[in-house]
Formats: sequence, C-alpha cells, structure tokens
Amino acid sequence: MKKILGIIFILLFTGFVVFYIWGSTANLAPEDYSSILSYNDSHTVVNKDTFSICTYNIGYLSGMTNNLPFIPDQDLFENNLTKAKTLLKILNADLIGFQEIDFNSARSFHVDQMEELAIHANYFQGARAINWDKNYVPFPSWLPSMQFGEMLSGQGVLSKYPISNNHIRTLVKPKSNPFYYNAFYLDRLAQIVLIQLNKTPVIVINVHLEAFVQPTREKHAQTVLEIYRHYAEDYPVLLVGDFNSTPPFVNNKKYKGDKTMFGFFNEPSLGVAIPKEQYLINEEGNFTFTSQNPSVKIDYIFYNKDKIAPVNGRVVNEANDISDHLPVWFQFTLK
Repeated sequence: MKKILGIIFILLFTGFVVFYIWGSTANLAPEDYSSILSYNDSHTVVNKDTFSICTYNIGYLSGMTNNLPFIPDQDLFENNLTKAKTLLKILNADLIGFQEIDFNSARSFHVDQMEELAIHANYFQGARAINWDKNYVPFPSWLPSMQFGEMLSGQGVLSKYPISNNHIRTLVKPKSNPFYYNAFYLDRLAQIVLIQLNKTPVIVINVHLEAFVQPTREKHAQTVLEIYRHYAEDYPVLLVGDFNSTPPFVNNKKYKGDKTMFGFFNEPSLGVAIPKEQYLINEEGNFTFTSQNPSVKIDYIFYNKDKIAPVNGRVVNEANDISDHLPVWFQFTLK
C-alpha cells in the first residue's frame, strides 16, 4: 500500500512540476515585448494647436467581472468591444494609454483588442507593451472552466501621430509573494513612448502600478518618478495610467498610510489633469473605480508644467461599465 501511495505521490508531484514549468513559460522572446504597429495607412496627420489624451484601464473588456471567477461569456466581450469602439470614436482623443488590454488571450477569446479599437477609431499607429505572456494562467479559480488559460496581455498606446520609439521598463515584483505565484503573475510596467506631435517629440509614460502590495507599489512610484525626471527636462512629458492608489489629500481607510501618490503631487514640475481644487468640488464625479459604483480615484494623467499647458480634464463617466475602471481625458497645448 505504501508503495502504491508513493507512486501516486511521485506522479502527482511530477505532473505539478511539468504543469508549473509549461504553464509559466512565455511564448514570445523578450525583444518582442515592445513593438510599434501601423494601422490605417490612409490616415492623414492633422496639424493643430490643441491635443487630447486618454488613459484607460480597459480591464480586457470584461466589465465588472474583471478577475472574478466566472465562465467567460463571448457575448459580453463582443458587446463591450462594440461599446468601446463607439466611445473612442466619440472621444476622438489624439493619444490613448491602455492598461490591461489583451492581444491574444483565451480569457477574451483571442481577440487583439488594441488592433480592433485602433482600426475602428482611425488610429495611425500603436505601441504595444506585453506584460503577461504565459502558456496557462490558473487564476482566478481552481475550476479550469473559470481560469484565464493562455495569456498575452499588457499595455498599449494608440496615436494619431507618428510613433518614433517604444520601450519598456519592468518594475519589481512583490517579494512577499510566493515564488510560484510570481511565476504566473503579470509584470508591472512603465511603457515609454516617443511620439511626434506636429513634429515636436513628446514622451508618453504609460504605467500600471502594483495593485495588492503597498510597499511594492510605493517602490514602483519612486521608479516611475525617476523615469519622469530623466525625460522632463528635454521633452514635454505625459505620465498616464492606473496608479492603484488615491490622491494624498483624501482620507480613505483602505489606503491609509499609502504614500504612493505623495511624490507625484509634491513634484514641483508636475501638473495633474484634474487638479485638487477641481477634484474637491465634485469628488464623487472624479472617482475612476469601480465604474459601476465609483468610490476612489486611482487613474491619473500628469504632465510637466513648463512644457505643457492644460486646457481641460475630466473623468469619462459615460464609459459606464465597459471596464471596471473609468477613463480620464485631458486636453492640452504644447508651450
């Protein structure tokens, strides 16, 4: 009997090791994680004085089911893709920074969401940054029918103007996570994109900071600030994304003691699309998460004040529940 149990244990352990190695293996080479893609060859670049940018954690178009254990519903994703296409067409932003957008993932039925949105909303080019490339992700449930499976996802920037360069800076993973968890966990990125606006080179830094481990998120913030400072002296810089933390001037029990945003709001050269005065006039109207029942602001657009002048900024509440986040929109001019 002991011999039989020993054989069963060895088989189970061997199966686990094989699955662990196979599931956590990437499909692409690291050099393919950042790329520039062209869409709509007939697109005409318009010279103008005022530009707009959005940041949108699109939640792989899963609406309020993001990261919840449920059997994927293809109709849900198709309907949300249609809604997102309509929204982007109406907003007509010159630039969009996406987080949590799928390029070829089983959980969203292998649709290249960025390509679909780019073509429909008439974007000239896109910069892709892959941060989750796995053969199989056994999350968020132990039931295979509810697991993510094959994963190719990340961040992206769509532009109606030429993109000159796109590269990524991978941020540290939480040391408190078990090694086997981090093996399947996404990479948090700072995506750095150089775009020519009316022949003026502009840097867009698109980020998605750690969501669950505060000390790691605070380290990410410090790294992103260093990246911003590296470019801010020579370029107009737009720093956008999902920072997964509230403004430092609000009192939220969940984020008590969280210093993630202190550095950004205290950086002398940084302005924010929705400044403190505007935010406090209508706090609830400036929340970005969750889209169905907004209770916190965790998505932002920042800019360097000496090179960019603000015109207007707002939360796009009409996005509703395409994602569990709401987009932020910012209109600006170059000084």
